[in-house]
Amino acid sequence: MTLGTHLALAIQSALDHLDFATAHFLADRLVAFFPLRPDARYWLARTLFHQNRPAAAALALRDFIGVSAACRFLYARACVAAGQLHDAEAALVARVDAKTGAVVLRPVKGVKGNGVSFVQPPAPAAVWTLLGDIYRRTERPAVAAHCHARAVAGSPFQWTSFTAVCELGAATSAASLIKSAFTVDAASAALKLVRDARPCGILALAPAPPTPAPAPLTESAPAPAPAATGTPKRKRTASDAGLDLARVTRSQSKRLATTAALESSPKPASAPAPPSKKASLEATSGLAPLLSHLTTLASAVRALAQCKPSSARHHLLSLPATHQASGWVQRHLARACMLDRRDHAARDHFARARKVEPWSVSEGADYYSTALWLLGSKAELEVLAAEVSRVAPGAREVGVVQGNLASLQGKHEAAVAAFVRAGEVDQAYAYARVMLGHEYLAMDRLDAAATAFRKAVALDPNSYNAWNGLGLVYEREGNHAAAQDHYVRAAKINASATMYLSVGNSLLAQSKWRDALGVFQHALKLDAANPACKAGAVKAHLYLDDVESALPLLTDLRTAHPGELTFHYLAAYAYDARGDRDACLQSLNDAAACAPPSGVPAAAVRECMARLARGQGMPTLDEVVSGDPAEMPQFVESPIV
Repeated sequence: MTLGTHLALAIQSALDHLDFATAHFLADRLVAFFPLRPDARYWLARTLFHQNRPAAAALALRDFIGVSAACRFLYARACVAAGQLHDAEAALVARVDAKTGAVVLRPVKGVKGNGVSFVQPPAPAAVWTLLGDIYRRTERPAVAAHCHARAVAGSPFQWTSFTAVCELGAATSAASLIKSAFTVDAASAALKLVRDARPCGILALAPAPPTPAPAPLTESAPAPAPAATGTPKRKRTASDAGLDLARVTRSQSKRLATTAALESSPKPASAPAPPSKKASLEATSGLAPLLSHLTTLASAVRALAQCKPSSARHHLLSLPATHQASGWVQRHLARACMLDRRDHAARDHFARARKVEPWSVSEGADYYSTALWLLGSKAELEVLAAEVSRVAPGAREVGVVQGNLASLQGKHEAAVAAFVRAGEVDQAYAYARVMLGHEYLAMDRLDAAATAFRKAVALDPNSYNAWNGLGLVYEREGNHAAAQDHYVRAAKINASATMYLSVGNSLLAQSKWRDALGVFQHALKLDAANPACKAGAVKAHLYLDDVESALPLLTDLRTAHPGELTFHYLAAYAYDARGDRDACLQSLNDAAACAPPSGVPAAAVRECMARLARGQGMPTLDEVVSGDPAEMPQFVESPIV
C-alpha cells in the first residue's frame, strides 16, 4: 500500500472509534503530503465536520467540488450545517426549470468516479434528500417535495425524504411512492448500487493475485526437491506487487478473491461461475418482510400527514407486538390520539415511549409537551423539560418543551424566547413557528403572531395549525371573512370537527346563520359528541328562531356538562323565547350554581333574573352569545395540537 493509503486507513479507524482529534491530526498530515489531492482535502473536511466545524469543512473543500463527487456532496452538507444554503444549492444544482420545477444537477468535471480513497461516493438518492432539505429550508416547498420524491424513488430507505413528502402535503406522491418504491426490486436495486459503488477497503488484507498455475506433474517431470532448511520463503503480497488497494473497485475485489481461492486449490484456475438462481433468491430473501414492514410504517405516516388518525392506528396496530411496544410506534400512536383530541391517551403513549427508549426522549417531545400543556400537567412538564435538556441539549425539540413549560407558568416572554431558539436550531422547523404564533396570540401581539404563522406555512404548507392560527389572528382583528378563508384552508387539510367549528363560528360572526348551521351539522357527523359543535348548532338554530330544534341539543349539553355555565345560560334564553318562564328561571338558577359567587358571570346571571322579575325578559341573543369571553365564558376547544 502507498503512504496515502496507510494514512487514509488510519484516519478511517480513528473516525470509527470516534477519536476525532486524532483523525484530524492524521488528515492534516495527509494534506501536508498531498496538498493538491481531492481525497486528502476530503478527509480533512470530514474530520472538521465531525468536530462540529461545518464552515471550516466547507472552506477546506471549496476548491475541489468540481473534481470529486464525494467532495462536492460533503461540501454541500457542510454548507447546510453552517447555514450557507445558497452555496450548498449552487454546488449541486445547475438550474431549476421555472415551469415544471424540475431540478437539474450540476455535473462533476475532472477525475472520473469518486476520486477519494475508501469513501463511498454519494448515492443519487442521498443527493436528492439533501437538496430537498435545502429547498425546504429556503421556503420552496414544491421543489422540496419534488426532490424528496426523487430520493424515495431512488431508494426506499430514504425514510426522512418519505416523511418530508407526507409533511409537505404531497399525498398523491406519497401514495404512488408506497406502491412503486417500497418493493423488493426497488430496494434490491438501491442496495446493489451501494454495494457496487463502495470501495472495498477491507481488501487491503486480501492476498494478491496468484502466479500462473504450474504445469501438471508427469513421470518425465519429477517433483521439485524440498526447500533447504532455514527461514521459509514468504508468500508474495499485494505490497510486493505495488498495488494501491485503496483504488480497488468492487469488481476488481471479486477477481482478487476468486484468484486467491484458486491459489490454494490444486485445480487449475478458471473463471468464476455466474450466480445461480438460488443464490439470487437468497440475496433478496430478507427484503420482502423488510419492505412489507416499511410499507406499513409508510402508510401510517401518510395517514397521520393526512390527519386520518383511525387509519394510522389501523396500520400501527397491525404490526407485531414487539414493534407496537417500540418508542417509534408509541409516539405515532400518541400523535393519532392528539388528532382525535384524546390528550390523556396521547400522554400515556408518550410516557410509554419515554420509558422503553429513554435515549430517544427528545423525539416527539415537542408534541408530548403540547399534550401536557393542554392537560395543564405542570409538574410532569417540568420533569420532561429537565430530562430532554439533560439527554439531548442540542435537539430542536428542547426549545419547544421549554417554551410550553414557560407558557404554562405564565412566563410569556420566556416562552417566546424558547420557541425562537427552537427555530434557530432548525430553520425548517415549522412547528416551532406555530407554537411561537400561538404564544404571541396569548400576548395579543397580533402582527408578530401573523408573521410567525406565515413563516410556518411557508415552511410547511400542510400545517393546518398554522392556517388555523392565521384565522385566529384575522378573527381578533374583526376580519371575519379573511378568518373564514384561512379556517377553510385548515379544514381542507384536517377535516376534523374542531377545524369545522372554527369555520362555523366565523360564519356566525358574519350573520350567515344557515351556512353556519350546515357547517356545524357536518362537524357533528364527524364527532357527534363534540360539545362545542353542538353549542354552535344551538346558536345557529336560535338565530334562525328555531327554538324547538335547539332545545334537544341544549338538553344533551346540560346533561353531559352540568357544570358549564354557558349551556345553562343559552337554555335560559331558549326557554324565554319559547315563553316557558319557569324553565327559564330554573336554567338561570343552574347557571348561578355554576358561576363563582363573585365576579361578572354571577352578576350577569343575577341581572337576568332581576330583568325577568321586572317582566323585561332575557337580553338579546347577541348579548348572550357574543359577550366578552373574559366576562362570560364560552365553551371552545383549543386548536393547538
